[in-house]
Amino acid sequence: MFQMETDKVTKMELNNVLILIYVIIESISYRNKEVIFQVIIELIRSKSGHVTKLIKASNDFHYSVIYKFIERSKWNAITVHQKFILAVIKIFDIREITFVIDDSIIYRSRKKKTVKGAYLYDHSNKSNRSRYVWGQNILLMAAVINIAQKEIALPVIIHLLSYTPNSKSNKISSSVKMISIVKHFFKEHNLTFDEITVTFDSFFAKKRLVSSTSMGCDSNNDFRSIFQVRRDAALFFLPLQNAKVKRGRKRIYGKRISINKFSQLNKQYTLSLYGRLQTIRLKEFTCKARFLKGQTVKAVYCQLPSSKKINLYISTDFTLSAVDILKLYEKRWKIEPLFNELKNIFSFKDIWMQTVISYQKFLHLKLWAFIITQLASLNNSASIEIFAKSNLPWRFRKNNKLTITNGITQLAMVEFLRLLSFSSFISKVSIIISNYSLVGNLFPFQRTFFYNLSKL
Repeated sequence: MFQMETDKVTKMELNNVLILIYVIIESISYRNKEVIFQVIIELIRSKSGHVTKLIKASNDFHYSVIYKFIERSKWNAITVHQKFILAVIKIFDIREITFVIDDSIIYRSRKKKTVKGAYLYDHSNKSNRSRYVWGQNILLMAAVINIAQKEIALPVIIHLLSYTPNSKSNKISSSVKMISIVKHFFKEHNLTFDEITVTFDSFFAKKRLVSSTSMGCDSNNDFRSIFQVRRDAALFFLPLQNAKVKRGRKRIYGKRISINKFSQLNKQYTLSLYGRLQTIRLKEFTCKARFLKGQTVKAVYCQLPSSKKINLYISTDFTLSAVDILKLYEKRWKIEPLFNELKNIFSFKDIWMQTVISYQKFLHLKLWAFIITQLASLNNSASIEIFAKSNLPWRFRKNNKLTITNGITQLAMVEFLRLLSFSSFISKVSIIISNYSLVGNLFPFQRTFFYNLSKL
């Protein structure tokens, strides 16, 4: 399709990519490791979500080999995914992390044999769609991290929600479960971070979810929540402490806070928010929230230039400034383009399986291919720009800047991956892992690499 400059593209620095592919191959308990390698490579090269196209691309194997690997093999995708995420944290030395929780709908046209399909209320309110649509509801926890001075969002936990009459509580309970899984994962592997923030929108702003972020924390990590709520939420000043002790119980709440007019926003800042400089007006309080049963929080009333209403943001860490709260909540919007890339560019909307287990396997295989492609763009921006100038010149803006997306990175990696055979992959990974000064002690099973290498 494109006349690529092979010599420039193959100079991409993909050592970390090869290590992550090896982590997947090593973690999946399947005898034919070459099949796993071929499937991962083809999923990185291809944007299709159809298994039939994957089988067609894998010319070295009969279709039954791919079918047995996905449909009949007994390996746990969640366990492999945990090892994969652990490798990402160790390789890139992540110290600050912001989790974002949100849900989305994958539209389906076929009503029979849709894995966990249901009629769902579409909050997008599109004019060409009905209010209730048939599809699958996915709940996603993404991690917004800073690597090589670039901020990216990686999908950490993806869950296909089952339809229940009370789907609202199902989302909340699943989100609470996600938080507990992350805490247990950090504690099990003794991972420490400088800052851990959990952000979500007003739909998820419930006491059960907010309380779960602060409950059950180990001494190494402290979680904090930043979220948006209704601007008429019941917030109260801290109660006045009288010098004279009176009879009866102590007061929980002080006077109620009421912000209804723009003139009440007495502070003005010029900040870089949502990709541009904006002059915002705000007012902040350290107060108690009634819907959190009197928990002390930091509340920020804010008006953006493009909005005609006042927004209210809450932080459970009341030591943060108002500017820091707005900056951290800005990261929540990283999940919206992530949904678009997963569903449309990497074709999650085309994934079709007969059973839930096989659906989860193929879903995570696509997820790992997406994460590997995204991480490959971090250290190869110069090589990708050279590739785009010769093959995709229309992607450059007027200021001669290129927005490096997963799609462009994927096209740049195609030629390199086409020349990568399983034997050359083994030799490259053995050199990388043997050089401990480059990689370091990444994961527990690294010591058994050469023993397992002889069995591949």
